[in-house]
Amino acid sequence: MVTLAAFAATLSACSLDNRHLELAVGGSGSGQSGAGGNVQAGGGSGGVAGHAAGSGGVAGAAPAIPEVEGCADLDANKVPDCNETIALNSDFKMDALLWSADMYTSVIWNEENAAGDPPSGSALVVSEGVIDENGIGVALRSAQQCIAIDGTKLVLVYANAFVDAGQDEQGRAEVDVAFFDSEDCSGALSTSFSTPQPLDGGVGSWFTLKAGSVSSASTKSAQVKLGLLKPFRAKSFQARFDNVLVKTENAQP
Repeated sequence: MVTLAAFAATLSACSLDNRHLELAVGGSGSGQSGAGGNVQAGGGSGGVAGHAAGSGGVAGAAPAIPEVEGCADLDANKVPDCNETIALNSDFKMDALLWSADMYTSVIWNEENAAGDPPSGSALVVSEGVIDENGIGVALRSAQQCIAIDGTKLVLVYANAFVDAGQDEQGRAEVDVAFFDSEDCSGALSTSFSTPQPLDGGVGSWFTLKAGSVSSASTKSAQVKLGLLKPFRAKSFQARFDNVLVKTENAQP
């Protein structure tokens, strides 16, 4: 069993910047955005989840990403993330299948990836259309996946993201996780948390998103969203996501 005190010590050992980490225990609502402003959740389903060339700018040079046995190791625990993540198609090696897009959003495979080692790629999440040209808020748009999680677990999530330059500076990229008492991420969510874009995560370069939370005893599933906080006034907003690590550990409050 892992206590929350041990969780904090583990995060410290992994050199996580606490400014970038949001730990939510027993919270409620439809997610906490690290970017602030008015968040309006997108609804419905749609978009493209297949293998296609992406659009937009070039992701450019990738930073040095920790790797073990050819896989990313974003949590720096010397275990390949591709072996411990419970997210499906987490590295987008050949396509963006198994991630479904919200309404007003599409997700397509892009040849750029966080490690800069083709042929592996990333998931390009795009949302088009002005919501309110005079608005100052942001709307959550995402590609999502439902993952089975049973009971009280310490859930950690990491991912690489890239926000193209030249877009509305109010926009952000994040990963959102919502817990459900149903087995298929249906009905009302019980708790949720998000990985805000880090303070040093600027546009035009890859950065790492990271956060953690504890699910409730009644949890049966979790919805993982590769999220855009799209400005109401923006004609479009997009970001790439790669190396999605979602892992669970036994925990007690």
